[in-house]
Amino acid sequence: MFGKIGDIVFAGVNSPLSESVTVAADWAEIKRFGSAPALHNTGRNLVNRSLDVRLHAAFGAGTVENQLFTLQNYVQAGKIVPYEQAGVNRGDVIVQQYSYVVESQTPQGVLVSALVTLNLLEYADGPNKADQSEKGFATDPLKVIPVRVLQTGTTTGALVSVTTDQASAESLSAIEAAIKARDNITERNSLLQKTNSAAKKAGELAKQAKETYDAAAELQAIAANLGNALQSVANTSEVLANAAESGDITNTVSALQNLSDANASVKAAKLPLDKLVISRKPI
Repeated sequence: MFGKIGDIVFAGVNSPLSESVTVAADWAEIKRFGSAPALHNTGRNLVNRSLDVRLHAAFGAGTVENQLFTLQNYVQAGKIVPYEQAGVNRGDVIVQQYSYVVESQTPQGVLVSALVTLNLLEYADGPNKADQSEKGFATDPLKVIPVRVLQTGTTTGALVSVTTDQASAESLSAIEAAIKARDNITERNSLLQKTNSAAKKAGELAKQAKETYDAAAELQAIAANLGNALQSVANTSEVLANAAESGDITNTVSALQNLSDANASVKAAKLPLDKLVISRKPI
C-alpha cells in the first residue's frame, strides 16, 4: 500500500505521488517610532494538501463504490481521520472536498478503479500527531517558542527560531529600546518647546523693531516739516528786519503778517511731535 486516509487505501497516480502542499504563516506588523515596522510571525497556518490518487478494488480495502461513499461521509460529516503516506504518519486531517473520474469498470457497471482528487486540511489539535520532521519544528516545544523573527540584515525568508533564553534577551533589549525611545521623545518635545519659545520671542522683538522703525520714520517726517516751518520763520524775520530798517511801512506790515503765519506753521508742525512723545515710548 502506498497511502491511507482513514479507511481509504490509495496509490499515487504518478510516481511517487501527485501531491501539492501549501505551507504558510501569518505575519504581524509592529509599528516602531522613526523606523520601518517590525515583522513578527504570529504562527503557522494549517497545512493544505491536494492529492491525485487512484482507488482500486485490488487494494483490498473494499469496493471502490464503498470507498467513495466513505469519502463522501468524511466530507459531509467533517470527520477527522489519520493520514499516512508511504508508511509515514502525516497526522490528522479533514477531507475538505473530493472529485473523481471513473477509470475502469466491469461490464456489469461495477467500479474497478477511479482517479480521485482530494483536498486535505491539517487538523492540528487531533490526537494523531504528525512526525516532527514533517512539521519542520523542533521536537521539544518547551525550548522553542512559536514566535519567529527576522534577524537584522536577512531576507524575509530567512527565519531563525528563537529559544526562550534568546527571547528573554530580546525582550530586555526591546524594553531598553522602548525606554530610550521614550527619553528621545521627551528630549525632542523639550527641544520643540524651547524652539517654539525662541520663535515667539523673536517674533515679539521683530514687532518691537518694526514699531521703532515706524516711529523713527514718523519722527523724521515731523522733523522735516518742523524744520521747514522754522526756516520759514527765520526767512520772514530777516525780511521784517530789513523792512523796519528801511522805514518801509507797507513791507513791514506785510512781513509782520508773514511772520505770524510762519509761527502758526511752527506750532502746527510741532503738534504731531507732542502727540508722538505722549503716545510712544522713548526710542
